[in-house]
Amino acid sequence: VAVETKYGNIHFFCPGRIPLFRAETLATKEPETIEWIDSFKGNSVFWDIGANVGIYSLYASLQKGVQVLAFEPAASNYYVLNRNIQINQRDDSILALCIAFNDVTRLDHFNMGSTEIGSADNQFASATDCLGQLFSPKFKQGMIGFTIDEFVKKFDPEFPNHIKIDVDGIENKIIAGGSKTISDPRVESILVELD
Repeated sequence: VAVETKYGNIHFFCPGRIPLFRAETLATKEPETIEWIDSFKGNSVFWDIGANVGIYSLYASLQKGVQVLAFEPAASNYYVLNRNIQINQRDDSILALCIAFNDVTRLDHFNMGSTEIGSADNQFASATDCLGQLFSPKFKQGMIGFTIDEFVKKFDPEFPNHIKIDVDGIENKIIAGGSKTISDPRVESILVELD
């Protein structure tokens, strides 16, 4: 599916109804997210935590000089994210990583409320939904999770100027695990989706 944007077309690999929905609603589902990304200056670094199939990562990467680190723990979403990066030839501007963030660095399960490609409402190290209610995972995928601060210290990635956190439930833990990074003046803005 090709989606027209003000920066050019983005092509999406849509192996199911949810990825198709995400592609078709890029500009309309979260217009405030698009407006926020449009405010980025050139030569910025954008961290997309909870990237899913990469609609916002791809959109941001079309802006001049914006580098993206896209973090997506769900294996099926990570596959589609990378296919989208490939078919749009954005591998020079997007680095996708299949890891989770949390308030502690650890090995644990990524508890999936749904295994459908493009789905959300999954949790690392916890089986609670975005409203704090326990759920029975459809699948428990093995995953490594880092605090943002430990990830920055250990790997020295491109430092974020803008951070999006859309993980459906443990945003507070991710922020707690990234307090040093987030308080750095190089971080210009953070967008956190809360339910």
